[in-house]
Amino acid sequence: RTLLERDAALAARLLPGRQQHNNCLTIVRLPPEILTIIFMHVSPPEVRCDWADRVWVDESLADIGWIAITHVCRRWRQVAIGYPLLWTNIDFSYGRAWTQAFLSRARSAPLSITSRKP
Repeated sequence: RTLLERDAALAARLLPGRQQHNNCLTIVRLPPEILTIIFMHVSPPEVRCDWADRVWVDESLADIGWIAITHVCRRWRQVAIGYPLLWTNIDFSYGRAWTQAFLSRARSAPLSITSRKP
């Protein structure tokens, strides 16, 4: 077997132990309502324009790096993906696949749509 195959097999054998360990951590056991509040603080902020009292997404902060929270553990992923308000800032410049994922996850929540030139 190749080294990659061995690595994948080892990772598969370690997964149940990792999941059991994660389930014991306090942060993982927080109620979904608390986790979503935390996640909302990590998601891209909106800023308010003084001149027109309109809400705009600050381009310097509109980064989807916060999506990393969906890769921390299975539970965080389920909570984050299942919380529509995390997915309401749609930016078409991220491409079709991301746009479709955000639209699907936002469900019927009100959207904020942005389109920046790449």
